[in-house]
Amino acid sequence: MVVPDMASSLDKYRAKRRFGETPEPVGGSAAPSDTPRFVIQKHKASHLHYDLRLEMGGVLKSWAVPQGPCLDTKVRRFAKLTEDHPIEYGSFEGRIPAGNYGAGTVIIWDHGTYVSLKDPEQGLADGEIKFRLSGTKLTGGWTLVRLKGDGTDWLLIKERDPSARPLADYDVLVEEPNSAVTGRPVEDPIDAPAAAPRKAARRKAPGKIAGAVAAPFPTTWKPQLASSAEQAPRGKGWIHEIKYDGYRTLVFFNEGQIRLITRNGHDWTHRYSALAKAFEKLPCKTAILDGEVVVQDARGVSTLDLLEQALSEGASHAMTYFAFDLVYLDGHDLSAARLIDRKQALEGLIAPLIASNSHIQFSDHADADGDALFAQACRMGLEGIVSKKADARYVQSRSTSWVKVKRLEMGTFVVVGFLSNMPRNASSLLIAEERDGELVYASRVGSGISEDKARELYAALSEHVRDKPVVAAPKTPGAVWVDPVYEIEVGYRSRSVNDAPRAPVFFGMSPRKMKSSIGAVKPRLVSDRDLASIHLTNPQREFALAGAGTGVTKLDVAIHYARVGDWMLPELLRRPVTVIRCPTGDLKDLFYQRHAFAGLPPGVETVELADEDEQAAFITVTEARGYLGLAQFGALEYHLWGCRIDDPEHPDRIVMDLDPDESLPWARVCDGAELLRARMEGMGLRTFLRTTGGKGLHLVTALAPGHDWPTVKGFAEAISRAMAAEHPTLFTAVSSKERRKGRIYLDYLRNARGASAVASYSLRARPSFPVATPIEWEELRKLSGGAAFNRLNIVKRLESLAADPWDELLSSSSKITPKMRRDVGMKS
Repeated sequence: MVVPDMASSLDKYRAKRRFGETPEPVGGSAAPSDTPRFVIQKHKASHLHYDLRLEMGGVLKSWAVPQGPCLDTKVRRFAKLTEDHPIEYGSFEGRIPAGNYGAGTVIIWDHGTYVSLKDPEQGLADGEIKFRLSGTKLTGGWTLVRLKGDGTDWLLIKERDPSARPLADYDVLVEEPNSAVTGRPVEDPIDAPAAAPRKAARRKAPGKIAGAVAAPFPTTWKPQLASSAEQAPRGKGWIHEIKYDGYRTLVFFNEGQIRLITRNGHDWTHRYSALAKAFEKLPCKTAILDGEVVVQDARGVSTLDLLEQALSEGASHAMTYFAFDLVYLDGHDLSAARLIDRKQALEGLIAPLIASNSHIQFSDHADADGDALFAQACRMGLEGIVSKKADARYVQSRSTSWVKVKRLEMGTFVVVGFLSNMPRNASSLLIAEERDGELVYASRVGSGISEDKARELYAALSEHVRDKPVVAAPKTPGAVWVDPVYEIEVGYRSRSVNDAPRAPVFFGMSPRKMKSSIGAVKPRLVSDRDLASIHLTNPQREFALAGAGTGVTKLDVAIHYARVGDWMLPELLRRPVTVIRCPTGDLKDLFYQRHAFAGLPPGVETVELADEDEQAAFITVTEARGYLGLAQFGALEYHLWGCRIDDPEHPDRIVMDLDPDESLPWARVCDGAELLRARMEGMGLRTFLRTTGGKGLHLVTALAPGHDWPTVKGFAEAISRAMAAEHPTLFTAVSSKERRKGRIYLDYLRNARGASAVASYSLRARPSFPVATPIEWEELRKLSGGAAFNRLNIVKRLESLAADPWDELLSSSSKITPKMRRDVGMKS
């Protein structure tokens, strides 16, 4: 491995900064660590972004990730390789003053160590770095993949493993926004209070701690034990700690002599040899610490199984001691001192021994909202929490001043009704659960709902009252039934024989995430009556091209549209539509039909829209029977406007049409799609992918209401021209045959008023009858081309899917912002 010249590697970093003004480190003095480190810094400058830094070759290789990391394996985040940073930068949090490069605020959003599956510097050169993170928020496998171009455009992708989570269920950036070091938000990293605000740990002489009593060093000590509770205590005066799944252990430190004693009084110093060695440099003469010995998995979760395995293998180097109390220090018994003072003294005592990978760690606490910490512990699969009275003394027995709340199983349930114990409140909720695509009544939940929360719930639910329950529910006097528009997070101990949650506890309510997936869960839009209404003349007429039959009849086409209707109609209904018809059966006799014609079937209506200088009647499908009825008129293809008929002057999507030259290999088309995706998602526009049934692809982005046609077309054109300028050998924004040779034409004109794009699941009028098909991004390079799906295999594909690839299209709509316009060279 060639080690770079660190000085020259950091020249660009240093040239951008005025170190007399910025608190950022000059760097260059820190030695590389045995296990390479990573850090993700959240940087609020001219715009909020995240910086991923991997220790490599004596520096931090750095990528700017505009949208931040995502735990969803289907989401690829654009990452821009930037200048190397010094290793010392991995510890930087603070303010960069105005007028300096990167002016704004920086926090350490996550940090830890990483392991690369091969030499990371070789991976950097090859354009693919696979690595596993062990951080406080991010764990498991990740990949950085370089895109074509100048080498600075990359994608950050989460690998499939137990730490992956769908974005619709959990957004780690939203759920854990603050510093991993201080708990402070990026808006004010210096002055804002930490998540567990307390005075900075300072060494105070033990005799000056209130309640400390001079006493000889004890040879034995019994640990304080916690009482059990169903939920965290509420009110002031309590602090809350994570409950570890390990072995309770007392550390006796006497003039350099160390003993580690179990809860039952057994001396396990020899079994905890690495921990004993870690305590050798404890900066005091005598001390007794209370804590837990654990082994953590890759997610940072402690499990007793891992600890027992380490003990059986003699692997004490894998263990960590989490200290949470200090009962004796330098000739003073601290048991009568307040817990909060003992913890402050403990933190100051062990601070010099703590590093991100050390065997000794401080068990931090939160001093507010134990319910929130408990819910988070349950979500993460932790053992639970321990709540303690902040001003309580330490007693060598079981006590109610320490309360343990063990983890609950967590589930999401749909609210179908509520009960009130006083006017205008919802003191308990009636809940249902989705099973096999249907809502089934589950239970009622009242625990965890305070009076204030009951009033909030009533205010939200009372707007959705209905006469009857949406599920088969038991008779419940006083029940108020509601539409199933809210879901709640519920913790419970176990399930009953009929699968109802036992002892459910309410943790929070949010709007229900409506997921459409296969089978009964997906709304059926094509009914049996619709199918029975199909009337075809000449159903066996075979479509042909140049005299050669295709084997596909008029009836086959009708059957195709009946089979895909439940998938196709949500996009197609109530949009201006252009139908490509072939009434003669000869595929050379195709014509476009977008205006009204004689004999329109029921369920196909007309809408008056401006067409150049006059009004014209455009056709639109309003019912499934109309969609099926068009088969009688030889309808082969459906092409849609980018708007609905109820708001025709405001498009609700951008369609970026990648139209490749015939000579271009499929792999290069995939390159182009991924580059365009990275460009758009780097601006905050989520893209959904569709094969067109030919060689091309569509990237579709949903738009929030309010954009007019010139704005959308102009923005799409600017994206196309920017991509052509940045990648001139791959893209062109000019339609001429000469300019398209060997390139992909980015056809932005699909976004003009009156233009249309092929509908998802539409057939294409070619002998093989390919189908325009929505796909997941991860499927792209597995396909043979844009015509991989056809009339014969599309139904099998739909039956094999776990969810609609475009399930989240509408919920991910975006606005075109002034910054986006500037990013592609437009005037804002």
